[in-house]
Amino acid sequence: MTGDQLKAWRSARKISQVDLGRRLGISRESMIRYEASGTDPVPKQLELAICALALGFDAFNGSNIGVNVFKLEDHSFGHVTGPV
Repeated sequence: MTGDQLKAWRSARKISQVDLGRRLGISRESMIRYEASGTDPVPKQLELAICALALGFDAFNGSNIGVNVFKLEDHSFGHVTGPV
């Protein structure tokens, strides 16, 4: 996921930079930097955290395992590169 894709994903869901940053545990300033990176990829950890949010996870408590990761396309995550 690139900075441009991150911004498009967030904007399409009408999520503010502050709210997404809070849900990901990062500052608004970090969100601004990641989105401003344009075509550069964001860190893999951030991409995976966004994927978890897209699947409906706000927090992982160990008991919410069992999500069918093969249905990512059903959650409008966007372009996924590489193996899932």
